[in-house]
Amino acid sequence: VEPQGLSLRGAAGILAATRRLGIAALTLRTRAGRTTTAPHALVDRFSSDVDQAMRALVEALRSGTPPAELPPLRADQIELKRALDARPDPAISVLIAETDLIVDSLNTMAAILSR
Repeated sequence: VEPQGLSLRGAAGILAATRRLGIAALTLRTRAGRTTTAPHALVDRFSSDVDQAMRALVEALRSGTPPAELPPLRADQIELKRALDARPDPAISVLIAETDLIVDSLNTMAAILSR
């Protein structure tokens, strides 16, 4: 199978999703350090699945083929949100919003690369 290049529209979509992903990651990095009540096992699983998804997307970009099935990012994020909703830490809303943005960005990239 010949690798397919991205259309201009697809490349713009990837660029926009990557920008949102970067902003979310930077926000988490600067704000999450203040959140001591985060459930670390769930955060670690989410992080691991994000890494796996990013590797699949990079491979799809390199090969010009659709990405492998991504891990259950939305399910991870929902479980993390439920656990975070139970904590009274005001910084928690940042974790919820930014993890949601990360999932949306990765799923958008996967959808664009699957076309």
